[in-house]
Amino acid sequence: MQRGSTFETSNKDIEIFLSLLVKMGVMPLPRYNLYWSTDFRVDAVSNRISRNRFIEILRYSHFNDNNKAVVDRSDPSYDRWFKIRPLLDRFLARCKLVKSEEKQCINECIVPYKGRCRLRQYAPRKPQKWGFKVFARCGVSGFLYDFLASDGKHSTEEVTAANKPYKVVLKSFQLKERGIWSCGTIRQNRLRDALLEDDATLRRKGRGAFTKVTDQTNGVSVVKWFDNKPVLLTSTFACTKPVGKKKRWDRQTKTRIDVPAPAIIHEYNQHMGGVDLNNMLTRLYRIEHKSRKWYRRVFFWVIGAAITNAWLLCRRHQTLTAGTSKTLDLLAFTGSIGTSLCLAKKPMEISRRGRKRHQSADAPPCPIKKPKIITRSKSDDIRLDQTSHWPVYNAERKRCKLCAEGLNCIVDEFLFANYLKGTQCPLGNITAVATSGARAVTLDLPPYSRKWFLMYALFTLYYTDIILLPKISAKNCMLP
Repeated sequence: MQRGSTFETSNKDIEIFLSLLVKMGVMPLPRYNLYWSTDFRVDAVSNRISRNRFIEILRYSHFNDNNKAVVDRSDPSYDRWFKIRPLLDRFLARCKLVKSEEKQCINECIVPYKGRCRLRQYAPRKPQKWGFKVFARCGVSGFLYDFLASDGKHSTEEVTAANKPYKVVLKSFQLKERGIWSCGTIRQNRLRDALLEDDATLRRKGRGAFTKVTDQTNGVSVVKWFDNKPVLLTSTFACTKPVGKKKRWDRQTKTRIDVPAPAIIHEYNQHMGGVDLNNMLTRLYRIEHKSRKWYRRVFFWVIGAAITNAWLLCRRHQTLTAGTSKTLDLLAFTGSIGTSLCLAKKPMEISRRGRKRHQSADAPPCPIKKPKIITRSKSDDIRLDQTSHWPVYNAERKRCKLCAEGLNCIVDEFLFANYLKGTQCPLGNITAVATSGARAVTLDLPPYSRKWFLMYALFTLYYTDIILLPKISAKNCMLP
C-alpha cells in the first residue's frame, strides 16, 4: 500500500475483479478501456464494475510487502521472485494436494514477457522465446502437479516425490539416485566413454537403426536411435524390446514408410507431451494484456494454470464417478468460473418498474447530480448522412442533436416536389402547388400526425423522383 493512499476494497470487489480478468481472457481486446467503450463495449465486463474502479484495483494489486524485501543480492535469503512468492507458494501447495498419476513428465515452460526484468530468459526452441522459465511436472493428462520458477542461475528447491512408485519422462534430467523410474533424453557430452556406434555407421544402416549399452550395476540403459538424425535416450525401466514401427515420411519415394523404433522411443513419445498439453490449454484463454510490472504477467499465468487444473480435475472426477452429466469444454468451464465469481453469494439487483420510493428522513441526502455534458458520439459522416433525421414540431426551442452546429430548428411545413408533370398520386387528398416553375404537391392532412408520416413514407417509397423540400420559417435554422 502506498503511503497516504485512501484506497479500500473488499472480498466482493476482488472476486469481481478476478472474474473480469477471466472473462477478458475469453474475450480479448488490446486495451482495458475498450471493454467500456461505445464501439467495443462488452456488457459482461462493463456492467459489473466501472472502468476507473477496475484500473484502480489493478494498480494497487500487490502480492507481498515490499518493505520486507531483501535488497542485498549476496544475502542467501535474497529472492528474485519476492514480489509474487506468496502467490506461487500458495498455488504450488494446492497443486500438490492432488494425487499424482503413475506416469509423469518434466519439462520447461515459458511465461511470455518482453519487458525489462532480470528474470527474463531466452529460449530459442520455444514458441515464446522471451519470458520467465518455469520447470513443470505434469501428468499425461496435462495436470500440473509441481513447478519450480527458475531464476536463471541456481535453485535450492528439493524434489518432493523421491522414493515414490512413479515413472517420469523428462528431458535432460537424471533421477535414478532418487529412487524414481525415469526415461528421457541425454546430451552427447554426458555419455563419457559409452561404447555406442558412431553416427556415420548408423547413417549407413539407414533410418531406424539403433544401438544400446546397459549399466548392469545401476540398471541404466542408453539407446542411440537414428531417424533423420541421431537421438540419445536413457531409461531405468525401458530399453529396445519390443521393437515397434513408426510412420515416417520418405522424401525420395514421396510416401509414408514404416521405420523400426525401439520400445524406449514409444515410451518417450507417448508420455512426454504432458507439459506441452498443459501449455497449450493454458494459452487458449490466456490474459494477454501487456504490463511493465513483470509480476502481473506471472499472476495472469497462475490464473490460467489454476483454471486448467480445475477443468482437468473436473473431467477426472466425472470419469471416475461415471457421471451422466455432460462434461463442459474448457471455454464453457472458464466462462462459468467468471460468472460464478461475479454472482455467487451476492444479492441480485432487481430493477423495479415505476418511480423510486422516497427516502426517509434519516437517510443521507442524495448526491447532487452533475450537469449532463452533451457530447457527440458519432462521427460527422454518420451524423450528416441525412438518415434518421426526422424533424418534429415542438412548441419550445431546443437544440437540434443532429445538426452540425447545434442550432434551434423549427420546421414549419413540408412540400413534396414532383418534376414529372401530370403524375397522379394514388394516396389522394393532394393539392397541387406551383413552386419555382416546377409542380409541387402537399398532403391535405393534419401536419405531423401519424397518418401524415405514414403517407409520406409510402409516397417517397413509390415515387423515387420525389424530393423533400422543407420550408423553414424560423431563423438560425440549418437544413438536415
